[in-house]
Amino acid sequence: MFLADAANDRVLEVQTAPLQVRRSYAVPDGVAGLSAVSGPGGARVYFKGVRGEVGVLGGAQVTLAREDGMPLADVMDGVLMLGGQLFVTHRLSGELCSLNPDTLAVQRRVILGGMPVALDTYQGDLLVLDVNGRLLRVTLAGRVVQTWAVPGHPDKFSVNDTTAVLSDRAGMMTRVPLTGGPVSQVPMTHPMDVATLPDGTFAVAGGGQGLRVLDSGLHTTLNLNAAGQSR
Repeated sequence: MFLADAANDRVLEVQTAPLQVRRSYAVPDGVAGLSAVSGPGGARVYFKGVRGEVGVLGGAQVTLAREDGMPLADVMDGVLMLGGQLFVTHRLSGELCSLNPDTLAVQRRVILGGMPVALDTYQGDLLVLDVNGRLLRVTLAGRVVQTWAVPGHPDKFSVNDTTAVLSDRAGMMTRVPLTGGPVSQVPMTHPMDVATLPDGTFAVAGGGQGLRVLDSGLHTTLNLNAAGQSR
């Protein structure tokens, strides 16, 4: 697996059994986004750098924009392969960029405004999370076809078949029913990230709090402390 070590300007390639770091890749100015994909040509790991770089670990690199002056902790972006295109958000410019995944040539820039920070898929389209309080459904051609207003400043999210769950470091989890219905929330201590599990539930990493599993209604079904013990 690959881990973004933003504080040390690198990506770590980690072997899980036995657990050890196999290789370290330097990323100039820090890592803002990371995505590993596999295909007929083998595996590739794409990264988005803090200042606007996009590259393949151990390979080509391009610069989407040159930005200065924003603290590392405030910069994050989404990287996602879909429909033969590599999509990357650029939070500082409010853009969604489509790149050729082989050459990294920029094919399209879509101005979304705000600060887009994360990407996922939904029924063949993109979902783009704006930290300023929007969840956007965008076609592969770059057309915004649906917008959900969401409270707070969420910066991570994940999707199952019908529901998006967003995490806000300020202490809130937000449920967005994609097929219709009201947006709802539950408080949670310092949620840092969320991922969809194979059964459609959501695993939420809490800063210093361990791991919690939520169902699609945001009800806790499992709570593991930092030591991995159920409670």
